[in-house]
Amino acid sequence: MITGARTYAHQHGGLGGAHYHVEHDGFPLGWWLYEQRKRANAHLKRTGQPWPHQAAMTTIDPWWNPPWRATWQHTYTRIQDHPDPARPQPRPHTRTSTIQNARMTWSDRSINPIAVADQRGGNSCDARLGSP
Repeated sequence: MITGARTYAHQHGGLGGAHYHVEHDGFPLGWWLYEQRKRANAHLKRTGQPWPHQAAMTTIDPWWNPPWRATWQHTYTRIQDHPDPARPQPRPHTRTSTIQNARMTWSDRSINPIAVADQRGGNSCDARLGSP
């Protein structure tokens, strides 16, 4: 299913927006990603080594398995779809005003771990493996 993840990431700018219910070409991609994250984290915890498929997934999206909660990543991705709160871009089946309000509230209260990791010169894998 890595091929499906690659095509989804190409079409959507990454895997961060693939909520648990997302299907891609009839495949439950969101649930599959959830399972892959669980496996990768369990493998790292058990062995101290990166998961065997880590490099392939990181090539598709460096933030496919962030060290923070996936729900944060989903919210961050959703907010990135609306970069200018003064001119939100409507999406199907969402209320723009709700998204705009959530964006302002959430972004004011949330630390951006992607920016923190980038400032430190690492990514999610480096942070968990203790790399500089």
